[in-house]
Amino acid sequence: MQQWIRKFDRKNINRAARHIIDTVMLIWECAAGWFILALVLVVAQAILPLAALYISKLVFDSVTVAFGTADPIAIDAAVIGPEITRYVVLLGVLLLLNNLATLALDFVFDILSQLVTDHIYHLLHTKAASIDLAFFENPDYFNMLYRAQDEVEYRPAQLIEALISMLKNGISMVGIAVLLVSLYSQLIVILVVASLPGFVARLWYAIRQYRWKRRVAPIERRSWYFNDMLTGRANAKENRLFGLGAHFTEQSDGLRSSLRGQRIRMASQYYFAELLAQVSATGALIFAFVIMIQRALAGLLTVGDLVMYYTGFQNGQAYLRGFLGGLAKLYENSLFLSNLYELLALEPKLVDSAAPRFLPQPIKQGIRFDDVSFAYGPGLPNVLHNIDLTIKPGEVIALVGENGSGKTTLVKLLCRLYDATSGTISIDGTPIQNIKLANLRENYSVIFQDFVQYYLTARENIWFGNINLPQDSEQISLAAQKAGVDEMITQMRNGYDTLLGKWLEDGEEASGGNWQKIALARAFLRDSQIIILDEPTSAIDAIAEEALFKKIRELTAGKTVILISHRLSSVKMADTIHVLDQGRIIESGPHEALMAHNGQYARMFNAQAQYYITSVAN
Repeated sequence: MQQWIRKFDRKNINRAARHIIDTVMLIWECAAGWFILALVLVVAQAILPLAALYISKLVFDSVTVAFGTADPIAIDAAVIGPEITRYVVLLGVLLLLNNLATLALDFVFDILSQLVTDHIYHLLHTKAASIDLAFFENPDYFNMLYRAQDEVEYRPAQLIEALISMLKNGISMVGIAVLLVSLYSQLIVILVVASLPGFVARLWYAIRQYRWKRRVAPIERRSWYFNDMLTGRANAKENRLFGLGAHFTEQSDGLRSSLRGQRIRMASQYYFAELLAQVSATGALIFAFVIMIQRALAGLLTVGDLVMYYTGFQNGQAYLRGFLGGLAKLYENSLFLSNLYELLALEPKLVDSAAPRFLPQPIKQGIRFDDVSFAYGPGLPNVLHNIDLTIKPGEVIALVGENGSGKTTLVKLLCRLYDATSGTISIDGTPIQNIKLANLRENYSVIFQDFVQYYLTARENIWFGNINLPQDSEQISLAAQKAGVDEMITQMRNGYDTLLGKWLEDGEEASGGNWQKIALARAFLRDSQIIILDEPTSAIDAIAEEALFKKIRELTAGKTVILISHRLSSVKMADTIHVLDQGRIIESGPHEALMAHNGQYARMFNAQAQYYITSVAN
């Protein structure tokens, strides 16, 4: 218990209070009108049961008086008399209004929950779209994202429910407190003391669960990874060919079993504490009832008073339990929503300078890498070392080298997906950090080797290359023609409006080569000064690749082109070829000069050429 008390310190309380205020402001921001309506209904729901309780007392008192009448005929008259009739009708109206208020509040709560949840998803998606690429290559970010997304479906609704419960039960509790004080002031003390164990148990469980969820997020993510491998399309072939299904199922079952065991242990401890709290509450109710009976026997209470005070104390327990439970739930949900606010607090480091410039139109001097080095994080080794490179306007260059030599990293720095650790990258003498980021990137047409396959229409797949164009623009089909994929698209069931892939209903699958051509079309759609093609034909056969590269050379005339490819036969057409090895440029020049130099490039080219010569000979 002392350890728990240390955890439940002022810092936790202040953080919870801050997140509660943030969430209330968030609710107000996206659904102010519905929130006000909910508050009105909460007040009504809190007052109506108190009024009904008092009217019930009057009914019992009237009936008791009637039974004290000697004449049976008078009894019948009293029972059906106008006074009791009025009370009963009024009681019925109050109960009906309370039921209507409950129904209306449930409806408003449902709408509020949906609005808040959708708004939080909007905030999450906006944040995910704005933060740096570096976050997506960091497992800590994915743990944070998992924790936030795991709770976002239901935590906002639970927090609203807890807030409503606190308000409703709090108002009702004030009324009950006034009632009980009029009988015996110590009843309030009994009521509060008996309710505290349940409140403490709830807080204890909330903190334990929150800390546990943060600790096991990587394990839960791993469990869901096995689930995705077993149920997703990407792994379906290898699961069957290599017989991996049983192994992945066993791994998933083991992780889920471990998590389940921990959950059960925590739940067992909580429910045992809750049992003790219920015993305490029941004892308090019986003790209070004995006090009331003594007052009634002493002639201080009527039968109606006895019923009213007993029911009031019983309801008071429920109201106080609801209030403290709502407070504990509010605290619990505020802890879990701290995962959301932790994510929303992330800020991109790649931002515009104080006075950003625009990229020159056209580029006149070219691109310059001046002594550029780069590491993917503090304490990690450099993957690029002292890169010095000049790319002239309209020049076609190729970056070649073994896997991991730094080719893709180099173009990521040029696109300012990362900033160089040291050195300067400039365009026409202006460091790219001083160029407006959106303007810089809109001047690039890029296809990476891990290009995206959007399971949307063929038209959208290409249109994403320049969303400033209307979706029915003729330039979309022209870009597809340039990439050599127009014929394939027009032959599909719905042409350019055909859904691609099998993720959604009525989708049609495209071959790997055609997916890559669609990605090329997406790059061609943007009229950019700089075109970056990272393994743009890796899924295309050699004959189609040669024809496509000739076409690319024609289509990109006058533009700066950076080409990355492992097929060295496809880079011969480049004006300059730069050979990277372990993050350093070790050779540069046109194909003929590099072959004559007989260095690393010549060895790689001859090795590939020898393979083709041997294949033809065989």
